[in-house]
Parts: sequence; C-alpha cells; structure tokens
Amino acid sequence: MKDANILLANKLQKLRKDRDLKQEVVARELKITQQAYSKLERGCVDFSSKFVNKICMYFEITACDFLNTGSSKDSSLDKKVFEDLLKSKEENIASLKKQIELLESMLKEKRENHTYDKYNNIIWKASKEQ
Repeated sequence: MKDANILLANKLQKLRKDRDLKQEVVARELKITQQAYSKLERGCVDFSSKFVNKICMYFEITACDFLNTGSSKDSSLDKKVFEDLLKSKEENIASLKKQIELLESMLKEKRENHTYDKYNNIIWKASKEQ
C-alpha cells in the first residue's frame, strides 16, 4: 500500500496547508501526537479506515473525496486504496468475531459455574437446616 500511502499523505498535507493549519493543531484534533501525524503526512504509516473517517470528519469531506484521486490514470491506485481499506475492515471484523466467540464462551462458562454454585449453596443451606 506504499503508493496509496504516499497519495493519501499528499492529500492530507494539502488539506492541512489549504486551511493554513499547523501539524500540531490537526494532530491534537485527531487525538494523536504531532510525530504520529507527521508520519502520516510523509506516508510512513498505513491509513486505517477508522483514521480515514476521523480525517474526513475533521476536514468536513467525504471518504470518497479523500480517497479518490480524480484522475483516470490513477484509477488503479484508487482501486488499490479501496481494496486495502476493505481488506483492513474485513480483518478487523474477523478479529472482532473471534473476540465475540471468546467472550460468549467465557460468559457461558461463568453462567454454568454460577448455576453450579447456586445449586451447591441451596444444598448446603438445606443440609444446615436439617
């Protein structure tokens, strides 16, 4: 996703400079450090779909406007950006599904143990009354 990162990094820098903003200001609004923001503008890190959404909300643009180069020669790059973001989302969804399965399993086990403990408590109380 290196070409896509450079493309998005340039767009991000242009958005910021067009509004006469300093990196520190944008970074603070996006709740990241200035150093992390600088890495984004240099294309050193991948743009996650979550972060693209934050950028778009801050600059009041759509994700399509941010991700689309608007040039027919770059359409394959646009497609790559969207594919990479989609892949990232799918991986995130798969990870979340695994977490849900684990939590459901833990909850089921806890309920079973609670039911067992409750049953034992009832028996213990009954034996004390006799």
